[in-house]
Amino acid sequence: MPKSSFRTTVESIDVLTPTVKVFRLRFDPGAAFDFVAGQYVMVDIPHGDAVVQKAYSIASSPSEPGTIDLCIKLVEGGYASTYFHQSVHEGTVLTVYEAQGTFVDRGAPRERAYVASGTGIAPIRSMIRRLYERKGFDEPMWLFFGVRYEDEILYEEEWRRLAAEHPTFRFMPTVSRPKTWAGDVGWVQDLLRRYLTAPEQKEAYVCGVVPMVKAVKPLLIELGVPRAQIHTEKYT
Repeated sequence: MPKSSFRTTVESIDVLTPTVKVFRLRFDPGAAFDFVAGQYVMVDIPHGDAVVQKAYSIASSPSEPGTIDLCIKLVEGGYASTYFHQSVHEGTVLTVYEAQGTFVDRGAPRERAYVASGTGIAPIRSMIRRLYERKGFDEPMWLFFGVRYEDEILYEEEWRRLAAEHPTFRFMPTVSRPKTWAGDVGWVQDLLRRYLTAPEQKEAYVCGVVPMVKAVKPLLIELGVPRAQIHTEKYT
């Protein structure tokens, strides 16, 4: 069944790092677009004489009507990310399709353990923001976030602010190729081995590149998180 399409206009572009930008897309007035935190959209991308579609997770909360944020890293040789970083500007019109995907919060009354690498933080940010907007959720949250260099910790100020505002929110970043970084060093798997507690109480959400997800899921099972409480999304 064909997916509904929507016309959007790039309202703003924020530079998070030298290779990562956040594109805020605004829908035309009256557009009946909605989504669940954690879902993604397909975007039409010019590619030579053709138009192809590329999936991007939504980094913003569903409580921000009329707009969505896409957090996009420039990938060497990647036609879609190159198009966004080099050809998309404020005012550019883009076609997106209705939100889809099952990497969404299951609503269980358990602690949350989020595991992300790179721009895999995007759907997790949407989930976390949405949970804190809802009244009545007070379970502990753990965010394990792995990057290569310390200047690639996306939304770092936001995570540290949440940790200061919510005693039950734990932000656990790690850097695999540190320069002046004084925090944890290594892969996100190393963080889990060091700090994951009460695994049977955790509902785990894992998002990032394929090798990371393939390594983290069996590790969570090994550490004691029930398989049914592990949810994953792989980025390619």
